[in-house]
Amino acid sequence: MRTFIVAVALFFLCGASSFAENQTKIFYVKGKPNIMKEGLPNWKACKVNMPVGNGDRIKTEKEEAVEISFLADRSNMMKIEENTDAYIRKCEAPYRIELLNGAAMALIKKLPRGSTFEIATPAGLSGARGTGWRSSTSGASADFQCYESTIYVKGIDQNGNMIEGELTVKSGWQAFLDRFEKPERLGKLSDDDIARWNQWKNELEGRLKEMESRLSRASTLDSKINQLESQKLDAKEALAQERAEARQESRQESRQEPREEETGGE
Repeated sequence: MRTFIVAVALFFLCGASSFAENQTKIFYVKGKPNIMKEGLPNWKACKVNMPVGNGDRIKTEKEEAVEISFLADRSNMMKIEENTDAYIRKCEAPYRIELLNGAAMALIKKLPRGSTFEIATPAGLSGARGTGWRSSTSGASADFQCYESTIYVKGIDQNGNMIEGELTVKSGWQAFLDRFEKPERLGKLSDDDIARWNQWKNELEGRLKEMESRLSRASTLDSKINQLESQKLDAKEALAQERAEARQESRQESRQEPREEETGGE
């Protein structure tokens, strides 16, 4: 029973803390975005800690957003921004997101050797092996902005195949791409672009710190419960021992009471 109570307490205190390794889950929700699970016909509200599977579709409206964590340590994170329609195609490395329209930011710090994290759009795709970048698309064109390290950008032909060759985009730069063209156009990031990225990183860091704080408080609560349970058990054992000793003493006293002497008649 105590284990169940602790588990419930941890769930409500920690919210998004119960991540399983390599299991993709929703980490944060702004507004009322929706998700359509693979194979199901209806939309449902996105909720913190909700598992996200291959083929799930997420849609956001104005002033809505969804953050997704791909690993238990929150080292691989993605933000689906407002007015966005996206599919989660692969939840485990190599990861792949399909961005139908809108924008998404990814902060990737840990990938298996030789693996990638890719965000595909109708105009082309971008990918990395550990970096921070933003992809946006209107469907007919796409913009890939690199904020940390480097990313690669590839075009897609009319048959949906990758166009031979890729463009490397370094931190502080962005690549512009129209449908069916080879990526070649580069431009520098604007101050507004950089400010938007830094704002998300700061907000994400704040949420992670708050979650760690809740985990710490939950751990402290669990420790106190364990301590109280131990003290309660000790008290029960001590009481049982005292009662056993009292019964033993009572039996001994009963055996030691002198019998009345019999008196004889004359």
